[in-house]
Amino acid sequence: LDGAEIEILEKINDEGRLYASVNSQKIATAIDKQLKLGIKAGQVKISSPIKEVGEYTVRIEFEHGLEAELRVNVNPA
Repeated sequence: LDGAEIEILEKINDEGRLYASVNSQKIATAIDKQLKLGIKAGQVKISSPIKEVGEYTVRIEFEHGLEAELRVNVNPA
């Protein structure tokens, strides 16, 4: 999982901002669908919901203090 990359497509407005922010739940769902890994929303650590198109680094926390980082590409739908 460490270094993996996922893509999330979201609708944007005329200013290029997302209509709906990307939160931990949306990221966990995308990981499950794209990487076939059962990650819970509580394991996804982001400082705040993503509100703009771009590339973001997200930390995933596992039991026993293990963690991984992956890239989340948020693109226009």
